[in-house]
Amino acid sequence: MLGAANTFLFARSIKAIPLSIAYPVFTGASFAFITVAAALAFGERLSPIHLPGIGLVVTGIVLVTR
Repeated sequence: MLGAANTFLFARSIKAIPLSIAYPVFTGASFAFITVAAALAFGERLSPIHLPGIGLVVTGIVLVTR
């Protein structure tokens, strides 16, 4: 269900945002959100390398959108 929502929101966003920005943002945000959601919802353990990785993804999203 969340995948369908992600696809729907992505399809709507590319009407207003250039694809060169929308695709990296949605792809990176999806990976970061799924990792954090899995840790919170299912108690999965994040290794020490996951947190800086998520931070780099978020930093990349910020830099792409500027």
